[in-house]
Amino acid sequence: MARSIANIETLRRMRAQPTEVNLFDVNSLKTALNGCDAILHLATKIPASSKVRNPASWVENDHLRRDVTRNLVNAAIKAGVGSIVYPSVTYVYASSGDRWIDTDSALEPASFVQSTLAAEAEIQQFANLGCRGISLRMGQFYGPESSQTLEVFRMAKWGYAAVIGPNDAYQSSIWIDDAARAVVCALEQAPTGIYNIVDEEPVRRDEFLSILSRAVGRQKVRRIPSLVAKMVVGDELKGVLSRSHRITNRAFKDATGWMPQVRNAKDGWEALSVVLSKRG
Repeated sequence: MARSIANIETLRRMRAQPTEVNLFDVNSLKTALNGCDAILHLATKIPASSKVRNPASWVENDHLRRDVTRNLVNAAIKAGVGSIVYPSVTYVYASSGDRWIDTDSALEPASFVQSTLAAEAEIQQFANLGCRGISLRMGQFYGPESSQTLEVFRMAKWGYAAVIGPNDAYQSSIWIDDAARAVVCALEQAPTGIYNIVDEEPVRRDEFLSILSRAVGRQKVRRIPSLVAKMVVGDELKGVLSRSHRITNRAFKDATGWMPQVRNAKDGWEALSVVLSKRG
């Protein structure tokens, strides 16, 4: 499935067969799924940075996570599909300080991620029926094709960064291509379960500021003021983004042999600085 003509053409170039189906119609989904072995539930609609503080901006994404996941599970059962892979998010975890986070660690879901936990529960219900249900909790995406990454890079060139939280708090990211490879590895090899998909080396906030400064050729990139961050993202999201998330990917590596090609934010932003500087 794809939402645009351009993406449909991309799928065809990749020798995939695009199809049109209503994700909110179980019967339509069942027809589309006949003969399929597995589902990659990649539909999402994260609001733009300028709209994230407005709860109404998350409604469509919540429907895709909660309602569509339930529909896909029901249609998959009727169509005899054996596996579903669902990408969730690591923002569900409570702050951990210096402690490593695995999938058994404490959760503290804010309102905007309640729907992803509901989706994970649907995937687990699917697995309880003897099927293979996999949820991948993804770290913060970044990469040269990410509009959010381009926004961060432009702000850093101007000397500012939207980095929120204490200097010694950890953040866990994942290069987008590595996340895509993780989805494929999950499809091909992972047993039922919940896994963290993050890079090898989480970095502290102050370390990330230094990495970002070097990437844009500045001696120092300054944080945007806390009050400005609060005005942009709102209290709840600001609280989530302030958490310390030192997350491990070991369980997924052990299960599949997957290894991120971009090991940490330092390597990733060095590569980004080359690519994005050439673009101007």
